[in-house]
Amino acid sequence: MTLTDEQYELQAITRDVLQPYAPGGGSWSAEGLSAEDSSAIWKLLTEQLGIGGLGTAERDGGVGGTLVDQLVVMEELGRALVHVPFLASSVVSAHVLQEGSNAFARELQVAISAGRVVATTLNPADTTVQTAGPEEAAVSGHLDMVLDADLADWILVPSGPDDPETLWAIDTRKRGVTIRARDGIDRGWSVQNVDLRGAAARRVRLSVSAHTALKDAVALRDLAAAAEAVGIAQGALSHTLMYVKQRRQFGQPIGSFQAVQHSCADMLVSVESSRVLIKEAAVAFPSSTGHRELLASTSATYAMDAAQAVCGAAIHLHGGIGFTWEHWAHRYFKRVAALRSMTTPRTRHHCRIVDALLGGAGS
Repeated sequence: MTLTDEQYELQAITRDVLQPYAPGGGSWSAEGLSAEDSSAIWKLLTEQLGIGGLGTAERDGGVGGTLVDQLVVMEELGRALVHVPFLASSVVSAHVLQEGSNAFARELQVAISAGRVVATTLNPADTTVQTAGPEEAAVSGHLDMVLDADLADWILVPSGPDDPETLWAIDTRKRGVTIRARDGIDRGWSVQNVDLRGAAARRVRLSVSAHTALKDAVALRDLAAAAEAVGIAQGALSHTLMYVKQRRQFGQPIGSFQAVQHSCADMLVSVESSRVLIKEAAVAFPSSTGHRELLASTSATYAMDAAQAVCGAAIHLHGGIGFTWEHWAHRYFKRVAALRSMTTPRTRHHCRIVDALLGGAGS
């Protein structure tokens, strides 16, 4: 499956914007991007490219792109090892808000599409809600492993079984919200814990149950993360190919050795196979109600395993230098591990696939 001319153009422009921050770029740092740098890049991407509204219809303030368009951007973010709140805000939260049925839901969706605010969505949430009126509440509790909480203006959490068609949007800029840094394997990956003490929240009414909306959003998150994994693997492969052409041993480039060539060929097959699988899943996803989790599981299982293998091979082919702290090779490997920690567990994907093969519902 090939991209359209417009998608190739989107890919090229996004790559140009991210290149200075990618491995080998002038602004590359082994420590990863700071929250300030991430916000600055996000502003650039949303204001110049409009990617904040890439998956949102024009009538809802977006640019009317497709899921494939969004995954093109996800792949480029992975390739450059740049983390911005595209996945949390423009992919997952925007998808949930498409089911919004009140004025605030639409207001939030338009603001996300324009890049004026950032939202992140959590499911499930360990919270208690005390309503302060028909559209407002105070939320208390603890949120564990919240993606981009330090960049988010709003955190969306489900209300609970007593109010199944409501999400509460917690305003992180007001009192009662404490965001705590969380140590992880990848310092460039933005994940925090959040403590809530009577935090101000506004009601987001949905046209479907929050369970249904969040279930689809989780599947979409896994599919988008798989696309990022493809970009990570592609980045590792591209840099490795350059290295084996330059690194010499026994008077010749190590890329001339058959064992190295076979390893690089295996890496290429893994990357291209993952890319085709994910793009086919992206085309089928919007119309595959009831099977979206299965599409996400097949794509994520293959792409994550492939990316981990490719990044491991990249470290191996670089020899000792690939293990040094300042080198990019281990950063690609760690980013795949970080993605896996934030998405549906591998065993759950496997169970879903086996269930579908044996004639189950794929859930």
